[in-house]
Amino acid sequence: MIINHELAQKLVDHIMENLGYNINIMNEEGVIIASGSNLRIGSYHTIAKEVIQKNKRIDINKEDESKYKGVKQGINIPFYYNQSIAGVIGITGDPKELENTAELVRLSTELMLEQQALKERVYSYQNQKNFFINTLLSLDSDEDVMTATQWGMKLGYDLHQPRIICILSIRQMNHYLKENPLMTVEMLKQDILRTIQRTCFFTKQDLLSLINIDECILFKLYNPDDEDSINVIKEQLIDLSQRLCEQFEIELIIGVGSYHATLYGFKKSYKEAKAMIHYGQLMNRVNQPIYVGDHIFEFLLTTMDRELLEHFLSSTVDKIKDNSNTIETMEALINNNMSVIEASKALYVHRNTLIFRLNKIKEMLHIDPLHKETDRLHFHLIYLYYKYFSAPT
Repeated sequence: MIINHELAQKLVDHIMENLGYNINIMNEEGVIIASGSNLRIGSYHTIAKEVIQKNKRIDINKEDESKYKGVKQGINIPFYYNQSIAGVIGITGDPKELENTAELVRLSTELMLEQQALKERVYSYQNQKNFFINTLLSLDSDEDVMTATQWGMKLGYDLHQPRIICILSIRQMNHYLKENPLMTVEMLKQDILRTIQRTCFFTKQDLLSLINIDECILFKLYNPDDEDSINVIKEQLIDLSQRLCEQFEIELIIGVGSYHATLYGFKKSYKEAKAMIHYGQLMNRVNQPIYVGDHIFEFLLTTMDRELLEHFLSSTVDKIKDNSNTIETMEALINNNMSVIEASKALYVHRNTLIFRLNKIKEMLHIDPLHKETDRLHFHLIYLYYKYFSAPT
């Protein structure tokens, strides 16, 4: 089995940090693939090759150092995978003092190999599932639909059951990785997937996979005949996000698309969910599902011609884009259903202060969003155009 160099080096670093001994890990060819000394990585280790050939541990005492070029006092012990030698661990120090340490390091390394093998098996299945998902998101003909349906049956998915698309965008993974030095980004993402699959929220007919670098896609079962179905899914997503955030110390932005009656609708639902991810990033809406049906106005904006929007809105947005008081006032009003009282509370300003700001906006933009419905929509559209196309990134 080919040993993962990155994982082996993480193991070496972790052991050295906790035990203080210099460690080398050699592959089945006797080449150093991980070491406390970067200069030694890639070099040939004479004793390791001998350990492999004899299939036994070899100790080097102080008096033996002169017999071997570049070899120091220590223990060189084989480690195994599937009852075959996978490589050699070299630990520098007095062999008499390293007995327990050598066994501990060997067990840790073999455990690492088991984890790597499991990861590779999961990765192989994941690749097949990812290809299947890409197919579902790009169906263009009845022949494609038939092929996907048959493929789904082989994988255990009945594509005739209604589903909507949910996307989970994962943020802030670094803190958890720092606290768990043997964990890689890929391992963390696989742990997140397994945690989702173990919840009551997840069913065997839900299709879950990783897409992109930091996103999961979920084809979630949906009941179009139950008006409360989407609310149940939103509540479940809230519970799920709380569990994931607590367990892995991450943040999530969750976009949810709508239901479309045919399999061709998967790519439409996916587009809607992606649009909601973008909206959530702009508005910093973390750890709560953003359902496109609740944000139709915002979604339609993303489907409109950019040049047309620019023609009607860019000159207006130019008047406000550098005025932080104006932007935060518009945001507070929109987020609080145009209530002056609630918006002033959100901004921690007096009601009269907010009214003064609003009057300035009315004079500047020539609209009255509190008293005219069309002006209210215009007000919202101006703010959204600013957030999508003019706000600093």
